[in-house]
Amino acid sequence: MSDDNHPSWPALSVVLLPVLLWLLAATVSAQADESMPTKPGLSETWFVIRYDDQPVGFEQIQVDSAANGLLRCHRKTELNLNRMGQGVTVSASLWTSQTPGGMLQTFHLQRVDGSGARVERSGMRSADGRRFQVNEKVTATRRQYDVAVPADTRSPIVSLWLPSVAMASGSRATVPVFFPESSAVSDVTFHQLRNRTLRLSDHGQVDARCFEFSVQADPASATTLLTDERLHVLRQEKKFLSRQLSLEATSAENALSAANGKSLDLDVQAGVPVDRLLSVSANRQKLILDLVITEGFLPRIPDSTFQSVQVIDESTARITLTPPVVPRPDLGRGSQIVPTALPATRWMPTNDPVLLRYVAVAVSAETDPGMICQRLEAFVHSKMRRSPFSTSFLPADEVAKIWKGDCTEHAVLLATLIRIKGIPARVVSGLVHTNRLFGFVGHMWVEARVHDRWIPFDSTLGLDGVGTTHLKLSDSEMPDSMTSGVSLFLPVLELAGRARMQVVSDR
Repeated sequence: MSDDNHPSWPALSVVLLPVLLWLLAATVSAQADESMPTKPGLSETWFVIRYDDQPVGFEQIQVDSAANGLLRCHRKTELNLNRMGQGVTVSASLWTSQTPGGMLQTFHLQRVDGSGARVERSGMRSADGRRFQVNEKVTATRRQYDVAVPADTRSPIVSLWLPSVAMASGSRATVPVFFPESSAVSDVTFHQLRNRTLRLSDHGQVDARCFEFSVQADPASATTLLTDERLHVLRQEKKFLSRQLSLEATSAENALSAANGKSLDLDVQAGVPVDRLLSVSANRQKLILDLVITEGFLPRIPDSTFQSVQVIDESTARITLTPPVVPRPDLGRGSQIVPTALPATRWMPTNDPVLLRYVAVAVSAETDPGMICQRLEAFVHSKMRRSPFSTSFLPADEVAKIWKGDCTEHAVLLATLIRIKGIPARVVSGLVHTNRLFGFVGHMWVEARVHDRWIPFDSTLGLDGVGTTHLKLSDSEMPDSMTSGVSLFLPVLELAGRARMQVVSDR
C-alpha cells in the first residue's frame, strides 16, 4: 500500500519503529562479546505491547555495566499487528554499547519481518567519533559502508537516557540519534510535560513524570514516556492509524503470556524435534547434532567444557556433545574450596541456617569439590518430590520448606547448596533429550566450578553425570536484580516451533 493514508512498509517503519524504540533485531547475537550474560549488576525490564488495548507483542530490555564504564544493552521486540489491511510483524533484537548518557559506541541489529526478510547490521564508531563503520547483510547481499554522524549521536534505546537528559536540559532539546533499522541519523526533539496520574495494571496509581519526544522523520507524531520518580519508564504511548499503541511495564510472565496468548509452559514443552530416536546407552562417547533453524536467525549457542559448536551456515549449527567427567580427588593438590560461603543473594541465600544444616548432613566430612557436588546432587534428588513444569521460580530457602518442584526448583536449590560450600555454581537453561517426546525439551540444571572446570550436575534426573543428553543455551548466577527466571528460558522459547535436530553421529 502506498497511498497518503496508508504508508508502505519503508514509510511505516519510519513512523512506527521510533515508537517501539525502533523495534530492533531478532534472536541472539552471533558474537560472544555482544551477548548479554546475566550477572550481578544486570537490570531487566519487560513491556507488553498493546494496540487498541489488545496485546500484540512484547519488549524486553536488559542493561549491564561493562568494565570500561560503558553500558551493554539488549533490546528484544516481538510484534504482530494487523490493522486496516496492514500487517506489521517483526521479530527484532538490538545489542548496543553506550555511555550512561546514551552516547552510542557500537550496535548489532538482527531483524526478521513478516515476509521472512532478514536484516543483520552492525557498526562501530570510528576513533574520531564522526562516523559509524557499518557491516550489513540484507537477505543474501553483504556490504560495508560508513555513515557520517555528529559527535553527540545517541543510542536508539531512548528510554534509557531520554528522561534524565530531558530533566537536565530543563526545556525543549534536540539531539541526533542513530537508528540501525534505517542505518541513518535523525534528530529527536523532546521536552518534559506536567506530571500525570497513571493507573497501573495492578489497579494502583502513581504520579508519573511525563516526557514527549518526536523524530524528525515524523514530527507530527509524538511519543509520550511516563516514568516513576527514579525515571524508570512505566508506559509509552503513541497514536498509530488513529488508535493508541502503547508499551506498559509488567512482569516477564505477563508480557510473554499476553503477547503469545497461550501458556508459557506449553511453549517450553513444545521443544525441538529430532529426526530419529537416539540410543539410550550411558556409554555413548559423542553425540553430534545439526540444529537447523527453519525461520529467523540462528541463535548463539555457547561453547562449554563438554559442548562445542560449529556454525555451518546462517541456518545450521553443528553441536558436538561429549560426556562430562567430574575430576577425581588429587591428594597432592589438596582441597581448592574457598573456606567461606559465597555471598548470599535473594535467590541463593547461602547464609540460611536451614540450608546450612542440610549441607552439613549431605556432605559430612567430604572435602573434595567434585565429591561434594555429587553428594549434594544425590541429596536433592532423593528428597525432592516432582511437580508439573513451570517457568516460575522460588528462592532456595522457600524450595527447602516444601521439597517439591520441577527442574527450576532443583537447579536453584542445588546451586545454592553447592555455593554454601564455597564452590562457584550457576544455573543453566537449555534442552534435554527425551525419546518419550521424540526430541529435546526445555530444562534447567547446574554448573559448578570444580578444579577450574565448569561441570554440569542435574538433581532432577539424578544421573551419574549428564551424559550427552544436555544442550546448554544460557547460564546465570541469578543476581538480586533478576525479577523472574523467565528470561533464562527465552532461548528455549525462541527455538520452539522454528527449529529441528538432525543426528549426524550417535555412538
